[in-house]
Amino acid sequence: MKKKPVLFILPLLIIGFALILINSCSKGNGGNNKDSTTATVPQVTTNDVSNITNTTVDVSGVVVSDGGSPIQKSGFCWSAKPTPTIADSSNLNGSPTGTFTCTIQALAEGSPYYVRAYATNAVGTGYGPIKTFTTGMSCQTMVA
Repeated sequence: MKKKPVLFILPLLIIGFALILINSCSKGNGGNNKDSTTATVPQVTTNDVSNITNTTVDVSGVVVSDGGSPIQKSGFCWSAKPTPTIADSSNLNGSPTGTFTCTIQALAEGSPYYVRAYATNAVGTGYGPIKTFTTGMSCQTMVA
């Protein structure tokens, strides 16, 4: 008669061990089977503009993060409108990582502009902060 309690406990131990084994094989993100490393748009910084002339300006930017997906293109976009996008005037002088620079040319004299760095990966386009500047005016433009 003493063997019956052992026979009853043995199946419970096997079931308990099986449940522990099954639970320990789940992902370490709380049992959620979704991938926890989802890519995002890149993070970009626009540095201050410099060397503003009548028709040109120097700009620089930094790809801070690729968002977990390789950078496909980067550069600067600018416009006379306050929120430039790559649909406006833009270039592809950027770098997939680190700092990149450009001289924007053929700007209108004495005009206000808005510029920002951008970077695009498979998820989308990330933009840096917008910087504003106004091109200079030549003596001829001021007299005319």
